Amino acid sequence: KYVKVQEVRDRIAPFFLRRMKTDVWKDRPERSYVNRQIVLTDKEMKVYKDLANNVHEMTEDAELLELIVRCKQFCDVPDLVDDTIGRGSKMIDFCEIMGDIVSSGNGCLVFSQYAKVIEVIKRELNDIGIETYQIIGDTPKEERVRITEKLGMENEPKVVLGTSAMTEGLNFQKGASYVVLYDEWWGNCRNEQAIDRCYRIGQKKDVTVIRFFCRGTIEDRIREVLVAKKKVTVDALGDNVDNIDIMKISPKELAKLL
Repeated sequence: KYVKVQEVRDRIAPFFLRRMKTDVWKDRPERSYVNRQIVLTDKEMKVYKDLANNVHEMTEDAELLELIVRCKQFCDVPDLVDDTIGRGSKMIDFCEIMGDIVSSGNGCLVFSQYAKVIEVIKRELNDIGIETYQIIGDTPKEERVRITEKLGMENEPKVVLGTSAMTEGLNFQKGASYVVLYDEWWGNCRNEQAIDRCYRIGQKKDVTVIRFFCRGTIEDRIREVLVAKKKVTVDALGDNVDNIDIMKISPKELAKLL
């Protein structure tokens, strides 16, 4: 439990200068959030728990972080860890949602931490007739700019898939009104940067943010931590200030979220 948050806010107020989005963007559209809490099948949960239980055998930080990433990737795409599961509950729900978004004519940005996951998402969407663009670390700068210009144009793909390479310096407010966080980053700041690729000055439509996480897994508990951290940040610094990074927690503490 955090104490004396108001005292902290009062003390830093004379030294904290900021310009909020609400001050300069008076006619901004609404931004709403939809949380898709995925219930894993019994088979999926058994494999996940087997993975997570291995944490007790880990002693090195590097090993712990590798296990944490494997658990997160299993929630995203079970085949990346265990090829006996199939598509996975999250992917099935995601594809249904994407079908609805695209059929409604809206542009959408889809984010994942992992390039491997983006490749699988691209293949899955292509299989159901949804063409996509892709922006990952090795995507040339010129191609990234071209994609921002093409999104939303007639007879062009309406979906852009990206990793952290798409969270900064690109503007999609003219072509997208949906943001899907297929998995969330460790910190609120990076997630907000992803959302702000289309929720920025120039956006005329209401923006919908859809966040996926699997119940009873590290994704579920990371979501709880992010919500708690954001509340403290807002209480201490005010609205629209969000720069708490969960990776400052030690690997051993982070492993407890498994």
